[in-house]
Amino acid sequence: MRKELNAAVRRGAKPMAQAVKAGALALPAETGQSTGLRASMAAATRFSNTARGAFVMVDSSRMPGDQATLPVHTDSGAWRHPVFGSDTWVSQTSRADWFATAALSQSHVVEREVGEVLDKIADRIGGAVG
Repeated sequence: MRKELNAAVRRGAKPMAQAVKAGALALPAETGQSTGLRASMAAATRFSNTARGAFVMVDSSRMPGDQATLPVHTDSGAWRHPVFGSDTWVSQTSRADWFATAALSQSHVVEREVGEVLDKIADRIGGAVG
């Protein structure tokens, strides 16, 4: 049963991880210059299915060192950073909750996949009892 449930979660989480990657790439750019932040966040997005649970995340350990904390900041809606080539710091805003919005847009896929497996398991248990 566990293998079936894990497989269902994996199948459901793939579109969720893709939506998070697309959400990162769709974040608006403030200027014409790019640090590659959106592409780095998309590349660092991964799915993990462990004994503690299933996760879709932007893995900070896969981000460039100077950008490791930025996925959390971009999702919170604002952060401060130095301007290119200067000691001046500015505040920057982002579309808050972009990660949750992207992930939740595909939660129905996980629900469907897990629901189908649970129905099959319930049928097997009911057949074994009856």
